[in-house]
Amino acid sequence: MADLPFQWDDGNFISPFVAASEADMEAFAEWLTACYLSSIVHNSSTSSRNRADQLCAVPWPYEMRLTDLGCGDATVVLSLAQHLRKDWCDLQSTTDDAPPPDHAVPLHIIVTGIDLDDALLDTAAANASVFSVTVASPSSLPVSIETHILSQDLRTIDVDVHFPRCVQGGADSFYPSTRPPYVLYMYLLPDALALLREKLVDILERGWVVASNRWPIPGLEASLQACAGHVHIYSRTAP
Repeated sequence: MADLPFQWDDGNFISPFVAASEADMEAFAEWLTACYLSSIVHNSSTSSRNRADQLCAVPWPYEMRLTDLGCGDATVVLSLAQHLRKDWCDLQSTTDDAPPPDHAVPLHIIVTGIDLDDALLDTAAANASVFSVTVASPSSLPVSIETHILSQDLRTIDVDVHFPRCVQGGADSFYPSTRPPYVLYMYLLPDALALLREKLVDILERGWVVASNRWPIPGLEASLQACAGHVHIYSRTAP
């Protein structure tokens, strides 16, 4: 059997032939925006007004992680980041209680693409480089994006290193308790999803949102929160 980028070393297929659709990425971004980002902008605006006379009235920099296991040429995860960037900027200008431009709430998105195929990784790195230049202008926008392209085996990836716990502020926190989610996205075949199930459970327990395009993750029905387009979205807690 030919040595193809959607195979393990033993020749088993892990990824489908067809790329994820732009419509699915837009739908997934809309879901993340509706369930997480819109409330963050609202809470941040209210909090800023409540402490307007305090020295610490500087907008809190929020962090969001987008990780694509089996990223290929990284087109999909970069598209998702672009949609979320646009949605965050739109929230700043269209929300009734949105902050003024000089107090816009900043968001930092960390995009990580993970794959094994060297040729695809080279293309992914080139795409990420072009993307980084594109989103850097205009610099006045409240969203910054950093990209990382890594060569890792999905089965042996170090969860502690690549999937830090998503810490939410508690009731006593000075800042709002809501935070942008840490998101793991995958477009893998059912056999690969079944093979990775225990690792995915560990990632869910760390507070991440786990998304699988087209196919549901076996055994995680209780954690399924929604479907956006063809994307199945899992979380331990409802957004």
